[in-house]
Amino acid sequence: MANVKNPNLAELKSRVAKMPTEPGVYRWLNKNKEVLYIGKAKNLKNRLKSYLIESKNGMGPWKQSLMDNVEDIDITITKNELEALILETNLIKEKKPKYNVMMKDGKNYVYIKISTNEPYPNVSVVRKMEDDGAKYFGPFLSAIDTRLIIDTLHLIYNFKEDEKALAKLNTAEKKGSQPINIKPSLYLQIGQSCGVAQGKITKEEYVSRINSVVQFCKGSTKEAKQRATELMKEAAKNNKFEKAAKLRDSISIIESREQKQFASDTSGQNTDCIGIVTLNGRSQAVVLRERGGKIIDEHSHQLKGESETLGEIVKQFLQQYYTATPDIPDTIVVSELIEEAELLMQWLTKRKGRKVEIIVPERGKKAQLLEMAQKNAAEKLKQQEAKWEAAAKNVKKALEELKDVLDLPSIPKRIEGYDISHLGGTETVGSMSVCINGKPANKQYRSFTIKSLKEGDIDDYKALAEMLKRRLKHLEIDIKNEETKLEEKEITFKKGKKSEQEEIESLIIEHCKNVSIKSVNYENFIVGRDKE
Repeated sequence: MANVKNPNLAELKSRVAKMPTEPGVYRWLNKNKEVLYIGKAKNLKNRLKSYLIESKNGMGPWKQSLMDNVEDIDITITKNELEALILETNLIKEKKPKYNVMMKDGKNYVYIKISTNEPYPNVSVVRKMEDDGAKYFGPFLSAIDTRLIIDTLHLIYNFKEDEKALAKLNTAEKKGSQPINIKPSLYLQIGQSCGVAQGKITKEEYVSRINSVVQFCKGSTKEAKQRATELMKEAAKNNKFEKAAKLRDSISIIESREQKQFASDTSGQNTDCIGIVTLNGRSQAVVLRERGGKIIDEHSHQLKGESETLGEIVKQFLQQYYTATPDIPDTIVVSELIEEAELLMQWLTKRKGRKVEIIVPERGKKAQLLEMAQKNAAEKLKQQEAKWEAAAKNVKKALEELKDVLDLPSIPKRIEGYDISHLGGTETVGSMSVCINGKPANKQYRSFTIKSLKEGDIDDYKALAEMLKRRLKHLEIDIKNEETKLEEKEITFKKGKKSEQEEIESLIIEHCKNVSIKSVNYENFIVGRDKE
């Protein structure tokens, strides 16, 4: 990466080396914290390292341009690669990063639609959700895999019916009349229809089978596996080995589905899962926002200050976060019981206009989502710690260099800088900036209205002399205040003894810069010592 001109690469390499090896989404940021590029990875650490590995052939113009502008990185850990891809797509749509190719709408996902709002529900695969009262499950990335799931469930529950026949049944049901002339379809003849339109099973039995499909789509796969196992044994007993083999395969398909994306009922409630962790007196909050069954976004917040309990931190964060945003979900998932939770829910309900719940889940999808939020908060705090450590090392190195250049006796703890500004000799003002341990101490900055110059006079040296004189006068007061504090600790200040004066003199000769030794009056040195 010799051709990449970026002074931040060494620090980024150090941070990437500590990244997790789990799947997730990463974001390269510029110096203004603007997102330059969003990507997904099966292994975050390996993927990010690939950006920083030196190559014999260098790199293409796109990658070089990206890495020239990168200053920071942010990550979100996900359950699996599919979750990462879905989150990546949503973030790209929202952030529109400079270095991403924008995805087109229309064919990103597919959904399983179950029209439970109809007397005879239909199960289908669609690419677009509509506000029609049906239940939508997904999103899923592959239409082929999704149809395979439906075929597998049909093998177990035998629920499929011709769509035209179902439409006639629903129309007749709504009118209160009996459907007529529903001829057996080809699907019924080849065993791909349950026959509800021909009265082979009752409406109640049909709806019961559809409800089993709904429960599977919500994540309850145990019943489907048990039924598939029973049907497989029965088929084998009756020497229907081909059917038994298909049922055996269906069990494998169900088990593979369990390892993939969380079941998402898109007609369900909107949820915020809030993970908060603390480390070395610092706290980090991550809000995973689930809307319409999809994790669409992540909000990350560094928290200042400390509290007695984690529950109190969670409570204070909720108050501040939901004061600042109008997007209040139906359910807020947290890891700790909160005092005055009822009062908080009343407040949130009033702001939203309908009921809002705060829950601490013990199991299920929400508990898994909360675990993901906690894991992301911990990882972000870990990465932030690495950034702070790197910054502290850089500051220490700079102060050591300053000490060497100026030949100071020790690293300077406090540095003050002075400057003069004016408007053509009018409104002359002096300013003092302060750094403590290499970091700006903004609260200690001061400005001085210069009084020794007449209107129109331009004399920066005279203005600086006035400012420094006034500053040293205040410094003398500050020193006396420090002396008072030290006296309270049994330390008194007296004229230095001869041996002490000689030691001070030798130190001045060795270290003092730009000061005439002849001008130093050693008799003025006061030394602090323990009370005798």
